[in-house]
Amino acid sequence: MISFLKKEDEAKGKFLGKGDLIFLAVIVIVVGGFVLYNRTIKSQSRAKFEACGLLWNASQFDSAAKCYEQAHDLQYLPDSLDAIIYTRTQAVQEMSDRENVLWRKVDSLDTHKDTAAIGVLVKELPAFHFLDSAKIHRLQAWQATTHK
Repeated sequence: MISFLKKEDEAKGKFLGKGDLIFLAVIVIVVGGFVLYNRTIKSQSRAKFEACGLLWNASQFDSAAKCYEQAHDLQYLPDSLDAIIYTRTQAVQEMSDRENVLWRKVDSLDTHKDTAAIGVLVKELPAFHFLDSAKIHRLQAWQATTHK
């Protein structure tokens, strides 16, 4: 029993009894475990965001988007990191949409055999990250034929 709750008829003894030491040990273990757990999940989040940032900086936007999607499920995710996930996934979506819109416009113009308009659209092609290689080669072929 905890020493400060001793019965009145018990003899006064040591400052901390055996029960007090066990109680303090349990408290130290619980607090230490919480601190260790907290540090672990924060370091896992930091490592994941560093990996995603490296992919983003290397212009591997599709892989970075998948990485940020996985990071969304982390246990430690403060608002600042959640904002990074949101802005970068939105940026990836916008890039993908722009590439697909360009492809659809040029493909539609090719269907109508409007080579002059195709030449204007493909004059300077951006770097593509989301179109498959067949579409990219076709856009480059249109660019090559319109510049001759």
